[in-house]
Amino acid sequence: MRRSERKEFLETVVGRAFEVVLWLSPLGHVRNRTRRLVEIYVLCWYVGSVLMLILSQVFFITIDCKYFLPVACLFSLLSAYRISDCILANIQISLLEVLNTKGREDRLTSRNVILIGINFLEFLNNFSIIHFSLSRCGWLEFFGIENVVDALYFSLSTLTTVGFGDIYPVNMWAKIAVTVESLVGIVFLFVVLNVFVSTVQARRRKGGN
Repeated sequence: MRRSERKEFLETVVGRAFEVVLWLSPLGHVRNRTRRLVEIYVLCWYVGSVLMLILSQVFFITIDCKYFLPVACLFSLLSAYRISDCILANIQISLLEVLNTKGREDRLTSRNVILIGINFLEFLNNFSIIHFSLSRCGWLEFFGIENVVDALYFSLSTLTTVGFGDIYPVNMWAKIAVTVESLVGIVFLFVVLNVFVSTVQARRRKGGN
């Protein structure tokens, strides 16, 4: 198989994969990826994650544990949904760059870098909500998480794969959550590096023209 044929085959495979990911993504309702829709969508979810994190602490302090449980479950499900949404969205961005289609408005730009940065903060908040809920709903899934600040601290150390060991998972669900967050952190690092390198190369190509 010649080099041009291999390239055409790769672009076809990646194109099909992109279509599948786009179809599966909760972002499917903004398929045209118009700037305003995507930015509003991402910012609304980010503000929502901050509010859920604050409300988790407020509800835990002010209401009985049996009433806090459904609230924590709801916030955790919303957080899990948004985490999967962010992952799929970033896969889409990476696939778009591999496609390297000229003239597309949704190619990687500085705007995409900003959106990915907001996604990182969303990962941080959403995993914090899950960790706090698992810890404070009577399931004792974590050792050392007493409030949302502890959950944020632990989430940041896990997402960046630092891990100080002062807070750690105890039971199965907590270990699953930590494993997923660690994997997301590693994959997210590669996505950020890919975005950075691609953006620099795009600017060089533009400057060369």
